Amino acid sequence: MAITGVFTLCAVIYLMRAWQSPTPLMRCAGILHVLMAVAMIAMVWPWGARVAPIVSVLLFSGGALFFAHRVVVDADTTRRHLLVGAYHAAMMASMVLMSVLMSVPATVSSGSAEANSAQGSMTGMGSMTGMGSAGGMGAMSGMGVPGTAGWAQPTGVTVIAGVCAAAYLAAALWWFYALIRGPARPWGEVLMATGMGAAFALLM
Repeated sequence: MAITGVFTLCAVIYLMRAWQSPTPLMRCAGILHVLMAVAMIAMVWPWGARVAPIVSVLLFSGGALFFAHRVVVDADTTRRHLLVGAYHAAMMASMVLMSVLMSVPATVSSGSAEANSAQGSMTGMGSMTGMGSAGGMGAMSGMGVPGTAGWAQPTGVTVIAGVCAAAYLAAALWWFYALIRGPARPWGEVLMATGMGAAFALLM
């Protein structure tokens, strides 16, 4: 699927950056982005549900603290450098947020409650919940069956996911502008922001 392809490209780009980085700190930053891309790939496939959410929470909480620490330590550098560092810290924090949102169960809409009750004896249908939504968001179905008729996300989840999706898509436009303007070619940032925006949109 498209999201898997986007994050696979992200993983390759950031892995190359980590390999070519001149300092251990830059190498660590690249590896964190590789892990972020791999985690997003895992989240969209059923096998990703085997990984406990706490693993993602702990890993990316550490990543957020790493980038936040760099922002504080590098406080004497340029404003743009600090903004980029803060952005990467926010990206890591958003991974923690996504893990939390995915643990919130979906609710049955009132219009389908009667139909679901009538099907209560069909216990064999229970095994189909692992299929997730039609887009292949297997692990994301831990929230219920998002995108499936009769199910709805809690309002709070929808609002938070919508805000994050909008923020990431705005970031994608900003990075795309930087890509066109040059001389830097932040392909990884463009793809990562676009993929994260789409992933949060799918959680709505």
